Amino acid sequence: MALCGKHTFFLESVYTRSASHDATFLSGDIRHVFAKYDFIDLVAVVTNNTSANQSAWLTLQDSLLTCFSTAMCRTLVKDVMSFLKWLEKLVAGCKDVVVFFKKMMWYKLKIKAATPEIKAPPSPAIPCDTRWGSILACLQSVLKPEKILLQLVTERGFLAAPSKAKKAARRAVFDFVTGKELVVQREKAAKLLEPLVKFQGRFEKNRAVASEVFEMVLVLPDQIAKLHLSAGEQEAVRAKIASRFDFVYGDAHWVAYLLDPRFAGVGMDATTLLKVEQLVTA
Repeated sequence: MALCGKHTFFLESVYTRSASHDATFLSGDIRHVFAKYDFIDLVAVVTNNTSANQSAWLTLQDSLLTCFSTAMCRTLVKDVMSFLKWLEKLVAGCKDVVVFFKKMMWYKLKIKAATPEIKAPPSPAIPCDTRWGSILACLQSVLKPEKILLQLVTERGFLAAPSKAKKAARRAVFDFVTGKELVVQREKAAKLLEPLVKFQGRFEKNRAVASEVFEMVLVLPDQIAKLHLSAGEQEAVRAKIASRFDFVYGDAHWVAYLLDPRFAGVGMDATTLLKVEQLVTA
């Protein structure tokens, strides 16, 4: 199956009989699909996290480097959310708000009418694992019209509903939008996710090169340091970046970063730089 936005496309189905789905089989099957459908810009492969699949990833990382770089970014976003509980709770709340207002055409029209200065008001975006950048889009679609949302939920009669379930849904939206720390948290979360989504978008393209993967690993820690995170949160984010990169990196990333005239090895530590120079001159 191939996913593109909201659309799903059936590519092919093969009966494997009693063939073992080991790393060799899985990597070969993925290569087959990429070769057969080379007219499609495939940017990621979604698999189970089994030992066989992990071995297949390692086998494929040299030939499908761009694909796995994209997957690394997406996984890193999920990693960050898993240990920053305030961020996980914030995204869940924003999702509830988006789902509520997306169903209410009358409210959508009011938001659009109240923001004439914005040529294209942010459309309600629901976070989805198959749509990269959707978490940031969700936060922004709630953050930008924040004043309008606050006005809407505090109108007389907003909490009135014909059933207990609908009243509870409206109460949850009201409590979330009127929360004291909501704006601060959303802005902090958006700044945290923006650099990740930026690199993620770059890696979606088939033209992305290995040197840009290493650039991301060097640049991200400095960008994270500028955010208003606690010392423990910053250290945890940096550790996740290093962990994810160590999982997919290879000599190709280092060599490409050194030989790329845009970077020329700037920012590499002395030990890594010496190792790469020896690889190049060997």
